[in-house]
Amino acid sequence: MTATEVVGRILSEVDASVRVLYFGALLAREAGLGPEGMVIVGGSAIEIYTRGGYVSGDIDLVADKTRVQPVLESWGFRKTGRVWVQADWKIVVDIVRRYDAYHGSLQRTEVVLTPYGGVRVEAVEDAMVRRLISSRYWQQSDDFDLAVAVATTHAEDIDWSYAEEIAATDRVLDLLTLLHERVRPRLP
Repeated sequence: MTATEVVGRILSEVDASVRVLYFGALLAREAGLGPEGMVIVGGSAIEIYTRGGYVSGDIDLVADKTRVQPVLESWGFRKTGRVWVQADWKIVVDIVRRYDAYHGSLQRTEVVLTPYGGVRVEAVEDAMVRRLISSRYWQQSDDFDLAVAVATTHAEDIDWSYAEEIAATDRVLDLLTLLHERVRPRLP
């Protein structure tokens, strides 16, 4: 089965959050990157962490564009502005930055194994705090609620000290405190 046939199967057979993982793993594999050369970030990570409770409009990646773009082109993607679009599959891929310029903690990312190989997802703390940042500085009103959804779903997995550290650096510690107060009653 060719990679394009596999993508078609992925699109028709799995739910949204799993689809992002499978697509990311297949893309990383075909680009020769594996989980050590690509990270799923942004709304795509939120989609994974909320188990499809939030559906992103694109797949956000941190990767070496020179390795990923030829694979996307071979799959029928076309560059439109800064994103890559495959109209038949209704997939948009946004390569947001180079892998070596990743702003989160690579040590805290999670490698998820799929039938198509491993794929790295940004740390739950990084994804959560980035939503707080966009809530405050880009006035994305729903992003605070998305951060709460991530924290609620993964409260036991969160390193709250690390989250506080990055929230303080990005001047959203007050929002993290508010988020923690909303989640705390649900913690065991």
